[in-house]
Order: sequence, then C-alpha cells, then structure tokens
Amino acid sequence: MAEPKAGPRRRTQKQVDGDDGEARAAIYLERLGCVVVGRNVKLAFAELDLIVMDGDVVVFVEVRKRKTRVEALESVGKKKQAKLARAAVVWLQNNAPQARARFDVVAVTRLDLHHVKDAFQT
Repeated sequence: MAEPKAGPRRRTQKQVDGDDGEARAAIYLERLGCVVVGRNVKLAFAELDLIVMDGDVVVFVEVRKRKTRVEALESVGKKKQAKLARAAVVWLQNNAPQARARFDVVAVTRLDLHHVKDAFQT
C-alpha cells in the first residue's frame, strides 16, 4: 500500500509577510515604470527577491519587511550586500553580461514603503 503524499508545506508567518512585502514592492516599482523580470530567483547560495529593468539598467532589489523603516534598512548589512553582489554577478553572466546594474533596497512596514535607489556599491 502506497503511503499518502504529504500536502504542501505550510508557510510560516514570516514567509507570508515576506511575500506580501515583495508583492507590494513589485507593484510600487511597476508604477514607477520598471519591468519585473524575476521574483524570488534562487541560486545555489542565495535568493534574489526582485530583479527589475529600469530602462536599460538591471536592478537587483532586496525587499525587507520589518516593524520600522530603520530596522528594514539596517538589516541589509555588509555580509548580505556581499552575498547579493555575488548572486547578481552569476545572474548577469547568465542573462545579461553587458548590462549595467545597481542594487536597490525597498523597506516595507505595515503602513509605509521606502525605496532606496543605488543603496550600496559593490
């Protein structure tokens, strides 16, 4: 007798909140004229929350949903920045080797959304 298949994994509240923040950020960026080309792009060692085109620039967007804007922005420290930069290099090599790129951070709170363009340099 075959064992029943396990149903889909239940998502944690943190995952649900993260999905909500990413959806809000994507809508906001699209309203600015950006085109979303990737969501939750998984690589072997990292995940890129959003990849958007802002004109001819590839923008790697880290979305952070926290209680305050400051908490969200401070949560993208040097270690996280380096990890995102390595992931961006891999993505660019495979998808757009000649493209210009930048890193943005979108801080999402319950009531607010704050977009920092060119949030860090690599």
